[in-house]
Amino acid sequence: MILNKNLLFLSIICICFSQVSVQISQQSNFASGELLNNPFPIEHNPDLTEDYIVNENLFSINISKNNFYIYTQLEYSDPPVFGINRNTLETLANSYYLEYFGSKFNIKLGDIYSVYTRGLMFNTYQDQSTDFDNSLRGVEISYDIS
Repeated sequence: MILNKNLLFLSIICICFSQVSVQISQQSNFASGELLNNPFPIEHNPDLTEDYIVNENLFSINISKNNFYIYTQLEYSDPPVFGINRNTLETLANSYYLEYFGSKFNIKLGDIYSVYTRGLMFNTYQDQSTDFDNSLRGVEISYDIS
């Protein structure tokens, strides 16, 4: 019992005096119903339908401390609206990156989402509603000369 009180006290002290920011958000999409097989129904069989079900769960986790920022998006979808089933531990991590931002030097490791020259030269982004992701996995380094 004393160990539990000491552990609780230590946890409260660590949380109160640390400057770690943690943000967690969750989004779930669930749908079921009937879908027309043909967008233009056949005259002699207008009720040709099939059952469908959608189950998607997205968890976004952001952690920042001093000049470091960690982002990860976990996805469990079985079956998704678009894309592949993500129901195993290997496919759970959808996107992630680690970023260090200093006064003149920035570095990002992981999935790179960036816009250069208003998106005309380079534009990567993720659109979860259509399961579109054109990010590059790698390293982005920038240095401000001025």
